[in-house]
Amino acid sequence: MAVTSSKRCSAVGSCSGNKCADITIDTKLSEFEKHVNDASGFTYCTESCECLFYRTYARSTSEKIYEVFSCPCPSWEYLFEVIINIRITGKESEQHTAHLIVGLPFEWNRLKLTLIAISQLPIHFSLPHLFPMKNVLLRLMPQHKDKQ
Repeated sequence: MAVTSSKRCSAVGSCSGNKCADITIDTKLSEFEKHVNDASGFTYCTESCECLFYRTYARSTSEKIYEVFSCPCPSWEYLFEVIINIRITGKESEQHTAHLIVGLPFEWNRLKLTLIAISQLPIHFSLPHLFPMKNVLLRLMPQHKDKQ
């Protein structure tokens, strides 16, 4: 890291108008050499009756040039399809298909389902081997309120 500074009297060079108020960390100043302005760093200004401009910046330690790149990584958004069968004694059963997304509530006939979280298994696991079930029966029991 390196630091370069320049002091200017009021109304001279970049120390005019609003003085330091207009200086941001990305400001390139005529008071600094081109290689200082072009380097990755931060520009600052301390104001009194004059302006003290200074810039901290990264300075090369070798002539090697590195290429910065990134690889696109696959990501998944999980969507669960749930088939809801409601069987009430003495009534015709009802069936509904719901699509659940983590964190988004699904509501149907006073029934509210929310998939709170899922855990992603390492990719090498065989999902059909771990979850061989095709039909799962979930029975919801009514919640009884205590009599007061």
